[in-house]
Amino acid sequence: MGKGGGKGGGEGCDLFFGSFYCACFLLFLGPLVLFIGVLVIGTSVDDTRGTKIHEYNVKVEEWRSKIKDSPFAEANFSAQLSYAGCGGSQGWSTNFTLHRGERPFDYLRDGSKDNAEPLVPQLKYFSGANVDVNEAKDCKVTVTFWSPKGKELARVTETLAQAKMNYCSTPNGLVECRRLCDRQGGSLIVPRRGTPQCIIRRELRSVCVKVAYDEEEGDFRADYLVPQSDDPSDEKGYGCFYRSRNHGYLVKGTRMVFAAAEFKGVNQQELDWRGNRTVQVIVRDRSDPWLHYLRITDGKGKFGLSTESKLIIGFSFLTLGILLTAMEIKAFSFICYYKRNPEARRPRNTILGTYYDLAHRNKRGETTGIPVVTTVPPAQQHFVQNPHYIHGPQHGSGSVEMQPASSARQGENSYSVIGTPLYITR
Repeated sequence: MGKGGGKGGGEGCDLFFGSFYCACFLLFLGPLVLFIGVLVIGTSVDDTRGTKIHEYNVKVEEWRSKIKDSPFAEANFSAQLSYAGCGGSQGWSTNFTLHRGERPFDYLRDGSKDNAEPLVPQLKYFSGANVDVNEAKDCKVTVTFWSPKGKELARVTETLAQAKMNYCSTPNGLVECRRLCDRQGGSLIVPRRGTPQCIIRRELRSVCVKVAYDEEEGDFRADYLVPQSDDPSDEKGYGCFYRSRNHGYLVKGTRMVFAAAEFKGVNQQELDWRGNRTVQVIVRDRSDPWLHYLRITDGKGKFGLSTESKLIIGFSFLTLGILLTAMEIKAFSFICYYKRNPEARRPRNTILGTYYDLAHRNKRGETTGIPVVTTVPPAQQHFVQNPHYIHGPQHGSGSVEMQPASSARQGENSYSVIGTPLYITR
């Protein structure tokens, strides 16, 4: 009883460990691809791309209908750029008027625009202020905006330059770190000990505010609300540069903000012959479709996949998942077959041989089973010394008679040993 119970338990363990890897493969890969396909097909029911394009087109039509007779079309904005806090320096300031026009030109970033309306007409107020980088690199830069009636609209204070440090650790070593750092416009610092550091330096590129016309005052005011958003969790910002902020992990809690300042890498900007950097100063109307375009696309500029694209991707994943699952089930059936038939020999086929090894793998990772049958030509028949057993006549005390395989087959109950491991022929 004890012997029988132990043997049965061992076979159960062998079955578990022998099919473990295939079971993991079966449980994850095929069904995972199937799940992705079903999920993508499910999302195709809701045409999110069409909805976003329609919402954007509505904003463009509203803009076109109101901008011609809007007070914003004939406004006169001015600004002042100054910097101070430069280590005892008195600082510097300059006043200038913003000019009406299309600069900087906005364009749709989505590759296939489909039915999306173009961003026309484009109307904003723009001017460029030259800043001496060497003189103002440690200063606080302040841009003050004034309305056509001389009322202060907003005051934006930023540092001229920002530095961000990233640690670089890649399998390819310093070559890959330097390439990645150069692509981001940074400089790589390699200490004697420790991880290389990529210092990315960004400088102030643009300052922009959005305004709204106040009918009661007959003048403009800075628009502190996110356009067309009634969500109280949305931050109030009067800028024009969209940023999305994720709060939390695995929980979607996106809060958006329109920042007033935009920074870009030093390598992405050019200095004039005097070493000055041009800082763009811009005023937009809160109804500008560019602002709504950034909000609708979450700052990415992409409307998303169409229904047709989702269906094509979904059915592709679905087909691939069905094929993978069918192959895995077939493989698992081979493993179960070899496990239920321990007397079967190992197949010559590589794939079937792998299934055979998985079915006969014990807890120590060793493959147990009957090896492949090897046919030995008659010319290569030879004797095996110290065989495990030889069934035949014995002579003398403790001596064993060695016989070739051809003579051993003549007797009904004769056996021969050919090669190693031991093969038995009747």
